[in-house]
Amino acid sequence: MRTIARVPASPGTGRRYRQLTALAGGLVWATSIGVLRPGWPEAMLLLASLVVVPLGLDLLAPPGPHGRHARLWSVAHGLRAPAAWALVASFALPPGRAAAALALPWLAITGAAALRGLGRLRAGPRTPAWLCLGVGPVYLAVGGAWAVIARAGLCPLGFPDVIVLMTAVHFHYAGFALLVLAGRAAGALGGPAAGAACLGAVAGVPLVAAGITDAQLMPGLLPPRAAELVATGAMATAGVLVGLLQIRLATRPDRPPLARALLAVSGAAILLPMGLAWFYALGAYRHAVWIDIAGMFRYHGAVNALGFALPGLLAWHVTPGPGRGVDR
Repeated sequence: MRTIARVPASPGTGRRYRQLTALAGGLVWATSIGVLRPGWPEAMLLLASLVVVPLGLDLLAPPGPHGRHARLWSVAHGLRAPAAWALVASFALPPGRAAAALALPWLAITGAAALRGLGRLRAGPRTPAWLCLGVGPVYLAVGGAWAVIARAGLCPLGFPDVIVLMTAVHFHYAGFALLVLAGRAAGALGGPAAGAACLGAVAGVPLVAAGITDAQLMPGLLPPRAAELVATGAMATAGVLVGLLQIRLATRPDRPPLARALLAVSGAAILLPMGLAWFYALGAYRHAVWIDIAGMFRYHGAVNALGFALPGLLAWHVTPGPGRGVDR
C-alpha cells in the first residue's frame, strides 16, 4: 500500500502562534492609537492590517507544497507583520510620497493574498462558500491599493480624501472579513440562505463602489443617489443574512461555548451597522441628513470592526477540528 506523506503545516498555522500573533497585533494597535491618536477611519484600517486580516488569512487553507504561488505566499506570510507595522508608521507622517512608500509593503502582502485567492478560484469547487473564500483576498488587494492612494494624499476621480480612506477600509472589512465569515458559515451550514448570503456579499462590495462612483461622477445618469441606495440595500441584506447564519451556528451544541458566544455577538452586532448603512443611503437619496459621516464612522465602521469582524473571526480560531484553521 502506498503511503501518503502528511504535508507539514505551513509556518504560523499553529493555534498558539495564531493567538500570540493576534495578541501582539492588538497590543501594537492599542499603542498606535495612544501615540498617533488617529481618527476612526485610520484606526479601523490599522486594526484590519494588524489583527483582522491576519486572523482571516489564517482561516484559509495553506497552498500545497507544490502550488504555483506557494513560495510567494510563504514569504508573504512571514512578512505580513512588518508590512502592517510599516503601514502604522505611515500614519505618523503627513500624506505624501514617504507615507505612501511605507504603505507599499502592505499592498504587496494583499497582492500576494489576491494571487492565492485566484488560485483557489481556479482549483476549488464551484460553490458559493468557495467563491467567497477566493474572492475575499482579491478584494483585500483592492483595499491595499486604496490604502496606498490614501497615504499618498491622492484624490482620484475627485473623491474627497475621507472617501478615499473609507474605500480602503470598506474593502478590508466588507470586501475581505465579511466574505471570509460568509464563506465559513456557508461551508458549515449550506442551504439556499447561505448561498444567497455569499453571492450577495460578493456582488454587494463592487456594487456599493459603483453606486458611490455614480453619485460622484455621473449625476443625471440615474436619479441622484438611486444606484447607491440600491447597492447599499443589497449589501446590507447580504450582511444581515451572514449575521443570521452566525447566530444559527451559535445555537449548535457541537461548538465550544466560547465560539458560540463569539458567533452570537458577531451575528447580532452586524445588524445595527447594516441598518445604519441603508438609513444613511436613504437619507442621501432623499437629500436629508439623518446621520452624518462622523456618526457613520463611530457606529457603522467601529461596530462592524470591533463587534462583527473581530469576534466572528476569533470564533473560528477557537473552534476545534478541521473547521478551525483550514478549509474542509
